[in-house]
Amino acid sequence: MNGKILQRYEELACTARQFMEKRDLANKIVIQVGSATCENAAGAKEVFSEFKKHVEASGRSDIAIHKVGCTGRCSCEPIVNVIVPGKFPVKYQCVDRELVHRIFTQHILGGTPLEDAILDKSGSPLVKYDLLFCTSDRCRKNFPGDIIEALNEQLAAVGLNNGEVIASQASCFGLCRRETSDQPSFMLVRPAKIVYRLCGREDLAKIVREHLRDGKIVEELRVKDEPIAQRFFDLFGDVAFFNKQSRIALRNSGIIDPESIEEYIHCHGFEALARVLDKNNPDWVINEVTESKLRGRGGGGYPTGKKWALGRASAGDVKYNICNADEGDPGAFMDRSMLEGDPMSVIEGMIIGAFAIGAHKGFVYIRAEYPMAIRRLELAIESARKHGLLGDNIMGSDFSYDIEIRLGAGAFVCGEE
Repeated sequence: MNGKILQRYEELACTARQFMEKRDLANKIVIQVGSATCENAAGAKEVFSEFKKHVEASGRSDIAIHKVGCTGRCSCEPIVNVIVPGKFPVKYQCVDRELVHRIFTQHILGGTPLEDAILDKSGSPLVKYDLLFCTSDRCRKNFPGDIIEALNEQLAAVGLNNGEVIASQASCFGLCRRETSDQPSFMLVRPAKIVYRLCGREDLAKIVREHLRDGKIVEELRVKDEPIAQRFFDLFGDVAFFNKQSRIALRNSGIIDPESIEEYIHCHGFEALARVLDKNNPDWVINEVTESKLRGRGGGGYPTGKKWALGRASAGDVKYNICNADEGDPGAFMDRSMLEGDPMSVIEGMIIGAFAIGAHKGFVYIRAEYPMAIRRLELAIESARKHGLLGDNIMGSDFSYDIEIRLGAGAFVCGEE
């Protein structure tokens, strides 16, 4: 163990917290506008500019505009999220200049959401609570009987009705633990942003009685960890298109500003890297990845742990790892979405992979037709170097590693093999 590595990470995390506290977005009305190739093609730049004019004209210091990556709902873009402290986030679809004016005057200044323009019209901003139940295979099996039916029974018992509380079933929260002795399921309460563990109907009844009816948080059932997908579900959990997704690689897309390393670190970015470097055991890393059953995102779905084990076992003193972001298949934008929406995550993954196989240099091979992805990746690499996350002795460790970008020229298939 190397205490200075974890100490260095805490210093980075503290700087990120101070950055976020200074912006004070939690106490402001936040207008969140998507920013990516597809969003901009639909008019997001003009929407952002129009909101900026309205904010400046209003003279209000409690309204902020926040640029984020793409959520992946191209047919509904530009998507705008209005977040008022203590209330449900309201998502608007297909926003144009005229709708900007209506949103700003009626919702942001007037306090009344435009229900006719809400994304999918799947959620209501007028209810008191929105409950999101994890219905992954494990959680669904852990709760006895139908969880929605059990909830309705408990709501009726305390005099609450469907007009005050709505419930949805979502995909995996990412809270499963193989070392957990009991077998709970999980529930997210919005807009309070609180995750509860449920070991049975008694726990559900207690939450309904104490939190939903009386407004008191049930601390003994509250999950202290932040699930990997919680920030995404906090914002988009009421939209059916999104809440059935298990967001891991894209967990930050549509949530953070992809050009801000502070926002990435604030979302626990580079924490995994710090733990890896502190452990200083490549075999442990490979074993963890193997046990996770992580697979490649391409059509072959090759086991990542096996690929890394082969890389570590290969002969040669000098090794490289390559991120193949050429994405030559027509109409496929998985790579572009990640690089535009969360480039820091790609960099962190490359560093961890390089440490595991014993490489000290990496290449991102990306097609030249992705100018925004290239620019954001360049900014991310520059920021990572500035903060000691790329280059010599990363985070005070004995491990050194750097990344170089190579542009492709439109080849249909040109991979790492």
